[in-house]
Amino acid sequence: IFLSLGFLVYYYCRDHEHVYFFNYFELKSADSKCFLNNITGNLPSFIHSYSFSLLSIISLPYITRRISLYFCIFWICINSFFEIGQIYTGHQSNYPFEGLPWLENILPYFADGVFDPWDIAYVILGGTGAYLTIYILVKEDEK
Repeated sequence: IFLSLGFLVYYYCRDHEHVYFFNYFELKSADSKCFLNNITGNLPSFIHSYSFSLLSIISLPYITRRISLYFCIFWICINSFFEIGQIYTGHQSNYPFEGLPWLENILPYFADGVFDPWDIAYVILGGTGAYLTIYILVKEDEK
């Protein structure tokens, strides 16, 4: 549900040129004056961290609170890396990942993105929310 909500935000309110997976489809340009932009500015950062943490955790054959914590921290770090990478906006000559196979492909994300420290706060809230969800749903192992 959360990933679908995130998809809709990007589809209706973000420039499709800057959304990697939209490059494979011919889509009508998004509305830059989308009414959702005021509400959803940092929401994708929360959704991504929350959803991918939970998706990673539920893919495990056995779920514990401790392992869940590690996955949530992992996704907080990955998402924070992408947010901090946007500091290099417009400075492609300073791009630190030139020549690295996977990271070289994300240059447009960094170059076209806008760094917002609130995104990092929402990433942390998303990961924390995912951990709290698991903490509530999963009983601790009995020793």
